[in-house]
Amino acid sequence: MKIIPLLILLFLLNSIPALAQDIFNQNNLTAWCIVPFDKLKRGPEERIAMLEKLGLKLLGLNF
Repeated sequence: MKIIPLLILLFLLNSIPALAQDIFNQNNLTAWCIVPFDKLKRGPEERIAMLEKLGLKLLGLNF
């Protein structure tokens, strides 16, 4: 009976790299808290264009 927990543990450890790969997939990335000012004095539309150029589709804000 001790072999079943060991098999479960081995299965879970084997699936960690696949899980990590899915988490950091480009579709899961979010630009977090893009500040409303920078050296180039970009406006909102220019910041969105910058994110699109980087391939990011999600933006998170913290107010």
